Amino acid sequence: MTRTPPAFAIALIVALPIVAAADHGGPSAPAPMSPLVLALLAGGLTLLAGILLAVIIMRLREPAEEDE
Repeated sequence: MTRTPPAFAIALIVALPIVAAADHGGPSAPAPMSPLVLALLAGGLTLLAGILLAVIIMRLREPAEEDE
């Protein structure tokens, strides 16, 4: 088992609060997406993934072509 150098561990402890300092709202925060737009986007991406999966399965099930 490898041990983490103390300097690396200290650097992680110091850096974690900096990474967590994200934008949590306020007057300049963007408006949230409409539930309808979010549902349409999720449905469209799910449909696209299903079509892609069906195409991949169809391509894998094709019989191999033999050279003449």
